[in-house]
Parts: sequence; C-alpha cells; structure tokens
Amino acid sequence: MFAVKLKMIEEALIGMSKQLKLHLNRNPYSFKLFGNMQQILQHMGNHN
Repeated sequence: MFAVKLKMIEEALIGMSKQLKLHLNRNPYSFKLFGNMQQILQHMGNHN
C-alpha cells in the first residue's frame, strides 16, 4: 500500500517538473527557483 502511494507521489512530482520545465522555457527567471526545488527534493530523498 505504501509503495503504491509513493509511486503516485513520484508520478505527480514528475508531472510537476515537466510543467515547470515548460514554464521555465518561457520564463528563465524562474530557473533559480527550480534549482532550489531540485535540491530540496534530493535532500528529502536522502532521508528516506
């Protein structure tokens, strides 16, 4: 059950990052924010 929930979260995050990349292509000023988000996600992943 937990693995299923994790998979759903992962898919949601992948979807979000795709949307974000589309947005960044139009708005490069957001790129710094995206980089920070990736660092936060990696940091969270390291704790699991």
